[in-house]
Amino acid sequence: AAPSGSLAEPTRKRAETYLARSLKQLQPTRMEGEISAGMRYDTNPAHLPAASFTNDYTSSSGAYEDLVKYRKGAEETAYVALQLHAEHDLSDARRHQLELNFAAYASENLRQAELSGQAAAFDLGPRLSLIPGAGHDITIRPYIKADSAYADEGRVLSTGGGGAAVSIPLGRWLTLEPFGEWRTVYATVNNSDPYTSSSLLSDGNLASVGMAVTWQPADILSFEASGRVDRLQANEKFLDAEILTLTLAATFDVPAPLESMPYNWSFTPFVRYVDAGFGAANDSFEEYTAARTRHDKRLRTGLAANLPITAHLGLAGLLEYQRSNSNIERFRNHGMTASVSMTFSF
Repeated sequence: AAPSGSLAEPTRKRAETYLARSLKQLQPTRMEGEISAGMRYDTNPAHLPAASFTNDYTSSSGAYEDLVKYRKGAEETAYVALQLHAEHDLSDARRHQLELNFAAYASENLRQAELSGQAAAFDLGPRLSLIPGAGHDITIRPYIKADSAYADEGRVLSTGGGGAAVSIPLGRWLTLEPFGEWRTVYATVNNSDPYTSSSLLSDGNLASVGMAVTWQPADILSFEASGRVDRLQANEKFLDAEILTLTLAATFDVPAPLESMPYNWSFTPFVRYVDAGFGAANDSFEEYTAARTRHDKRLRTGLAANLPITAHLGLAGLLEYQRSNSNIERFRNHGMTASVSMTFSF
């Protein structure tokens, strides 16, 4: 037993960990991030390399999340990912700060090396306080952003542009965040083979608007709902698209199973629905006709887990079901994905 008036060792270590994190937030320049490495198993994957990289890891829209069937059957992929967030205070009095987000991802497909790839993305901009000194400050963040994805054939897709997001706290627990952005899309297009992934890419312009709502009724429970509309004006008219994306997620924390573990474990069930309508039929595929302009409906649902073991090391896992329905048979698919990774946070 701990001496009278002192904390038990696990409690003391947990308090020290939280204190170190709190003191870090008081610094004028702050940085935090996570490196993860793991394995992913897909029961029935459908591939557009640029889509899985840019959409899942660099926050591009789902405009290019087309399903080009390289093969049917299960496969395994090894991957490593980096996520970084940095802040620098610009003014103590007005609470302005500069924010940077950076993400990078690399994968190695163990069945088909040509489906391996890399991606990187960043966004940078100031967060400006609109009502300095208010208890729940409204802020606006204009930003620039860019991302790029590569596969075996070289660069597949890049985007660059900017936008702005406004954070509106409504009391202590509820926050609204509307945003709008515009990006230019640069694609490496393969017109010689309509059945490759790059044949479904096109240069163009992408405009997006949306809203995220976060409700946190308790420290260990939060809910997030978001909706966005993407309008892609592509050089290839059959890739002109209007895309509606709706996402619902809840995150709840539970005590770690061992007292020596400094942080709670968190679990996030989620569901995402995407409705994508395209502008014209694609004559490259025999099943396209003028009366069959493509229209996709996609569903993704699953459970993500974040399991810290020490102050820096942990485990992460994902179990997800995906289904894509389309009036064009080539773009129909369904399957399960499971992944597990080791994480190092700093």
